[in-house]
Amino acid sequence: MFDLLNNIWVKFDNFLLSKCQNFSDKFQRKTGKTNFSLAKTLWYMSISACVLLIVSLIFFAAQAIPLFIIALFSVASVIFPIIKAEKIILKSFQDKSETLPAEIVKERKRFSFSRQLWLFVSFIALYLVFFISQIKDFPLFPLILAPSYAILISFSFYFASCATIPPIKGKVWKTIKEWLVVKKLLPVKAKV
Repeated sequence: MFDLLNNIWVKFDNFLLSKCQNFSDKFQRKTGKTNFSLAKTLWYMSISACVLLIVSLIFFAAQAIPLFIIALFSVASVIFPIIKAEKIILKSFQDKSETLPAEIVKERKRFSFSRQLWLFVSFIALYLVFFISQIKDFPLFPLILAPSYAILISFSFYFASCATIPPIKGKVWKTIKEWLVVKKLLPVKAKV
């Protein structure tokens, strides 16, 4: 039974990782931003959700605030390994090294554990939301925000776990830059 559940969990994790990888590659080709940009953006959104949750609990359930302040600090600690991995990857691209540095392999293993842990926390939070929503007079706003920050963090780790393709200039930014030059909103750089 445990093997079956483990196989389902691993297949689901690999499915989500492959979808995030596809989205990350398309996003980088269009914008020139790496998967770490996506991971950091989701992290910023999760911090916002956690702060909104704490603020809403001040009005609805003040006794739960210490729990979510601890959650805010746990969310805040997520960004440091993502920034570290991004610097290592970008340095390896600048050095034009053929293999990934050993540090990034270690970080990706840590991301694998973290993304699965946060995904599990997301499922538990969704279950609790469903269970608590049956109680009358419980505010809906904190219930919606509680699992959202866990889901955002787990996907932040999914995008950080994706393989990074070498930096490229995005098509979207190039088109916007050309439009700004035509409208004379951006100065034209002289070619030397």
